[in-house]
Amino acid sequence: MLFDDTGNIVTGVAVVNLGSVTAVNATAYDMNGNMLGTAAIPLAPNGKTAATLSAIIPATAGVMGSLVFTVATEYLKEKRAQIGGAQGR
Repeated sequence: MLFDDTGNIVTGVAVVNLGSVTAVNATAYDMNGNMLGTAAIPLAPNGKTAATLSAIIPATAGVMGSLVFTVATEYLKEKRAQIGGAQGR
Protein backbone atom coordinates (compact mmCIF):
# COMPACT_ATOMS: atom_id res chain seq x y z
CA MET A 1 0.00 0.00 0.00
CA LEU A 2 1.33 3.46 -0.88
CA PHE A 3 1.11 6.36 1.55
CA ASP A 4 1.67 10.11 1.35
CA ASP A 5 2.16 12.03 4.60
CA THR A 6 3.67 15.12 2.98
CA GLY A 7 2.36 18.67 3.27
CA ASN A 8 -1.14 18.79 4.75
CA ILE A 9 -1.84 15.10 4.06
CA VAL A 10 -2.32 12.56 6.83
CA THR A 11 -2.69 8.84 6.12
CA GLY A 12 -5.13 6.88 8.25
CA VAL A 13 -4.92 3.11 8.58
CA ALA A 14 -7.66 0.70 9.69
CA VAL A 15 -7.00 -3.01 10.22
CA VAL A 16 -9.59 -5.74 10.84
CA ASN A 17 -8.74 -9.14 12.32
CA LEU A 18 -11.03 -11.74 10.74
CA GLY A 19 -9.43 -14.58 12.69
CA SER A 20 -7.47 -15.17 15.85
CA VAL A 21 -4.06 -13.51 15.29
CA THR A 22 -2.87 -11.32 18.18
CA ALA A 23 -0.84 -8.76 16.22
CA VAL A 24 -0.38 -7.36 12.73
CA ASN A 25 3.14 -6.31 11.73
CA ALA A 26 3.55 -3.10 9.72
CA THR A 27 6.75 -2.14 7.89
CA ALA A 28 7.14 1.25 6.19
CA TYR A 29 9.57 2.08 3.37
CA ASP A 30 10.40 5.41 1.72
CA MET A 31 10.16 5.88 -2.06
CA ASN A 32 13.76 4.64 -2.44
CA GLY A 33 12.99 1.37 -0.65
CA ASN A 34 14.76 2.29 2.59
CA MET A 35 13.01 0.95 5.69
CA LEU A 36 11.57 3.74 7.84
CA GLY A 37 10.40 1.54 10.71
CA THR A 38 8.28 -1.33 11.89
CA ALA A 39 5.50 -1.77 14.42
CA ALA A 40 3.47 -4.61 15.86
CA ILE A 41 -0.18 -3.53 16.04
CA PRO A 42 -2.01 -5.45 18.79
CA LEU A 43 -5.32 -6.77 17.54
CA ALA A 44 -7.85 -8.84 19.45
CA PRO A 45 -9.41 -11.86 17.72
CA ASN A 46 -12.20 -10.60 15.44
CA GLY A 47 -11.22 -7.04 16.45
CA LYS A 48 -10.35 -3.87 14.58
CA THR A 49 -8.25 -0.77 15.11
CA ALA A 50 -7.65 2.54 13.35
CA ALA A 51 -4.97 5.21 13.71
CA THR A 52 -2.91 7.66 11.71
CA LEU A 53 0.12 6.03 10.13
CA SER A 54 2.48 8.45 11.87
CA ALA A 55 1.06 7.36 15.25
CA ILE A 56 1.92 3.75 14.37
CA ILE A 57 5.31 4.44 12.76
CA PRO A 58 6.47 8.01 13.63
CA ALA A 59 9.19 8.07 10.94
CA THR A 60 6.48 8.19 8.23
CA ALA A 61 5.51 11.78 9.12
CA GLY A 62 6.34 14.09 6.22
CA VAL A 63 7.28 11.21 3.91
CA MET A 64 5.87 9.35 0.89
CA GLY A 65 6.41 5.61 0.64
CA SER A 66 4.91 2.16 0.96
CA LEU A 67 3.51 0.16 3.83
CA VAL A 68 3.46 -3.64 4.12
CA PHE A 69 1.23 -5.50 6.57
CA THR A 70 2.08 -9.09 7.53
CA VAL A 71 0.67 -11.73 9.87
CA ALA A 72 1.82 -15.26 10.59
CA THR A 73 -1.47 -16.77 9.39
CA GLU A 74 -5.14 -15.93 8.94
CA TYR A 75 -6.79 -13.24 6.83
CA LEU A 76 -6.09 -9.51 6.93
CA LYS A 77 -8.01 -6.59 5.45
CA GLU A 78 -6.68 -3.04 5.40
CA LYS A 79 -8.04 0.32 4.43
CA ARG A 80 -6.45 3.72 4.20
CA ALA A 81 -7.61 7.29 3.93
CA GLN A 82 -5.76 10.53 3.33
CA ILE A 83 -6.93 13.75 4.90
CA GLY A 84 -5.89 17.21 3.75
CA GLY A 85 -3.66 18.25 0.90
CA ALA A 86 -4.46 20.18 -2.24
CA GLN A 87 -8.07 20.70 -3.29
CA GLY A 88 -9.33 17.94 -5.56
CA ARG A 89 -6.65 15.55 -4.42
